[in-house]
Amino acid sequence: MSKTVVSTNSLSKQYRSATAVDGVSFSVSTGEVFGLLGPNGAGKSTVLDMLIGFTQPTSGGGTVAGHDVVESSTAVRSATGVLPEDCGVYQTLTAVEHVELAARAKEVDSDPVQLLDRVGLDEASWSRPAGEFSKGMAQRLRLAVALVGDPQLLVLDEPLSGVDPDGVDELTTLITKTAETGSAVVFSSHNLPRVERVCDRVGILNDGRFLGVERLTGDRPTTLLLSTDTRPQSSVLAELRAVDGIEEVNWRDGTVHLRVTDPTSKAEAVGSLRSHTEILDIETHERSLTEIFSTYTSDASDDVTDDRGVTTS
Repeated sequence: MSKTVVSTNSLSKQYRSATAVDGVSFSVSTGEVFGLLGPNGAGKSTVLDMLIGFTQPTSGGGTVAGHDVVESSTAVRSATGVLPEDCGVYQTLTAVEHVELAARAKEVDSDPVQLLDRVGLDEASWSRPAGEFSKGMAQRLRLAVALVGDPQLLVLDEPLSGVDPDGVDELTTLITKTAETGSAVVFSSHNLPRVERVCDRVGILNDGRFLGVERLTGDRPTTLLLSTDTRPQSSVLAELRAVDGIEEVNWRDGTVHLRVTDPTSKAEAVGSLRSHTEILDIETHERSLTEIFSTYTSDASDDVTDDRGVTTS
């Protein structure tokens, strides 16, 4: 049975008169990969820094593995493995020495050979200076270091940046396998296709504002497209909006678009519309992450701008 590893409640960060992150709330369970999605400068790294106690929130709070991120930041870091963005390796230390150094810093016993093999570094590289490693090899080594001590939470900040396509495939597989061992994973990226391949759910950030959470696996929302011979009256569309499991109803280009969160609601929606007008065709479309992101960010851009001086991190 899964349990909650991460829980945040309205995490916010203010720098003087500028808001870097505003109202981030989400939870992550064991075995889950949660993605923080947003363009460069959206506030993703600031959220991660607050989560692992590297910076304190101005307001709001959260827990990691039952430890308060503000009051028990040392315990939080002990329960967490971190792969920060653009963090280098020690040029003269071998792969084995990197893992041993991390184990000493965490005061845990760790088998370097097991971890290096787990992340796919071949045996011939274990005793080589890390300064000779390719970008992909160095990233694997950093992941092995992050896994020292079998952390309950693995935090990955843009882990696939600069890695070639083959390396991306291999690293996303490693991230998935890490979650399957029971760790919770929080993964930040600005690259939508990469996020869609590895994450179970995503939280969307834009200009420091947390816009919402969407599921990418399991019963993820779909769009039901119902072509009609005439435009339904507004009262008919209102009737569709009242159906449980239907969140959005729009009519355009001769088609009624329904955003469906409960698959069992499809039949009721079709029956309701058919009682008022002829349905010419029915299609089901699963929204891509690109479409989801576009919906959130376009809705956010329609909001009235306030006077807080919102900026990016």
